[in-house]
Amino acid sequence: MRAKWAADREHALKSGVFGFPTFLYDSEIYWGQDNLPFLERHVAGDRP
Repeated sequence: MRAKWAADREHALKSGVFGFPTFLYDSEIYWGQDNLPFLERHVAGDRP
């Protein structure tokens, strides 16, 4: 289990994750619950 967590952490760092929760969609990073409305708009087709 520790190896999986370490691999996930390394992947997150390489992907630019710096907060929680973080979502990567269509090469855009959204982090924090206050950005969820922007992610929802992006998923619906309104690109940032």
